[in-house]
Amino acid sequence: MIEHQIAFAKAGIGSHLFHDYLNGHVPVRLFYQYEPSIKGIGEAIEQRLEHPVNRQALHHVLQRQYAGINTGPEVSSNIDLLLQPNTLTITTGHQLTLVASPLFYIYKIASAISLCRHLSATHPTHHFVPVLWMNSEDHDFEEINHCWMDGQKFVWSPPDGPAIPVGNRSLENIDHFFSSILGNFIKNDTLTNVLKEWKEIYMQSKNLTEATHKLIHTLFGRYGLVIVDQQDLELKKIALPVFRNELSRQLSYHHVSHSMDLLHNLGYESQANPRYINLFYSDNQYGRNRIEVDSQNGFTVLNSPVRFTINDFEHNTETLLQALSTNVITRPLYQQSILPDIVTIGGPAEVAYWLQYKSMFDASGIFYPVVLMRDSFLFLPEKKLHKLHKLGFSISDITENPSVLLKLYIQHNEESFDPLGICDKLSELFQELAQHMRKADSTLQPAAEASLKRTLKEIKKLEEKYYRSLRKKNHLAAENFRQLHEWCYPNGVFQERITHMLDLTATPDTWIESLLQDCNPLDHHIKIISHEYSNGRT
Repeated sequence: MIEHQIAFAKAGIGSHLFHDYLNGHVPVRLFYQYEPSIKGIGEAIEQRLEHPVNRQALHHVLQRQYAGINTGPEVSSNIDLLLQPNTLTITTGHQLTLVASPLFYIYKIASAISLCRHLSATHPTHHFVPVLWMNSEDHDFEEINHCWMDGQKFVWSPPDGPAIPVGNRSLENIDHFFSSILGNFIKNDTLTNVLKEWKEIYMQSKNLTEATHKLIHTLFGRYGLVIVDQQDLELKKIALPVFRNELSRQLSYHHVSHSMDLLHNLGYESQANPRYINLFYSDNQYGRNRIEVDSQNGFTVLNSPVRFTINDFEHNTETLLQALSTNVITRPLYQQSILPDIVTIGGPAEVAYWLQYKSMFDASGIFYPVVLMRDSFLFLPEKKLHKLHKLGFSISDITENPSVLLKLYIQHNEESFDPLGICDKLSELFQELAQHMRKADSTLQPAAEASLKRTLKEIKKLEEKYYRSLRKKNHLAAENFRQLHEWCYPNGVFQERITHMLDLTATPDTWIESLLQDCNPLDHHIKIISHEYSNGRT
């Protein structure tokens, strides 16, 4: 049950640009097409048909990518609906992660499903399909080789090798990863069975892409979520203009750089910095590496002997497309040239960097969608909420720094002490003293002022000792505030960025269904949900 809602800024989430975008500030209006609201989505729906996509090819790819998976009627129906011109997609994307972690990954997917439900009710002449775009070609394995559960970090350690796309990694040693988790959890039969089922999915998959696809389908397939793996030659053929423009015109560099300059002039920081070529080249021997322009107007691949020219690309398009992959700048162009998308859903950083891309989209002739912040939640056990109330605070204070809460608690529960008032009185007395001394001898005034400065400094020390003593006296309250903050910001980051859903429940299906009931990405606030801590651990 939603107990309260707080602004993203209050929780310390998002940049200045992100906040101004959500608040509709006029200077930011230059950087997007449709406002992040039901009105903006309605306008996008009307104009989307002017930008057709290759639905037949998309349908064919999805049927192939789902081969060997028990698709289920909901997903099968949605894949077939994509053939119809009145079917539109709501897409969220992310790199592969282990065991569907952390929470914000789940929130992204839930936001897409929730929005499709809402739009199906308000626009009955259209069909809306939730899509997860799997960025399986990233190569930064250190970002995704671990997850956190029960306050512990569990790391998957496969044999060393080149920095290949993470989706291509075989699942060697994944059994040790699951055994470590199972061995460190307090025993709960339901939770243990969930992890064993997930382990079986991984053990029966040939690589991380397949395992991720199967697990997310297991969790969200009944809601019709369609999963797209971007590492697909047929999809890259559809998006051939994106790759050609990048190599021949460096289109993204010029337009995104210009948008960055405009944002800097308005006082905003850039979110994603473009390179001259925003593509990677993957090779089994040398891994995935950046492409750069060389002195002979061709292209070299860093950390490898690979070199090619535009002429090579035009004559060996299929071979080179198979090796090429997008980065954070060109991936949105790739995604939007494939899907009949009207909304892209992302986190605070994604929303901000998409605002740099509108000019690039316009120059590419690709539809620029509504950019929507995913929904965000803060789960708070009922016992912790009760403890907060017992300490004299409301749920709206939960994201406050614990030292601030303790100081307020002390001020409310201890005898009042106003060091500033004391200092003001002392200043008045010293000023009176300085006047008398100046009348007697004008050279004595600096001595009076120096004495005041020393006295105020000593009072500051006494104030620190006073509050240190009170903090020690109120150590139980201090520990409670620390624990509350650690729950909301484990390891110093907001709960959704590190916590796993199995820290909140031993029954993921039931928990996800409940989450969807509360989900509404059109309401730009963090929803605080009080819940029973039901996974058998304290």
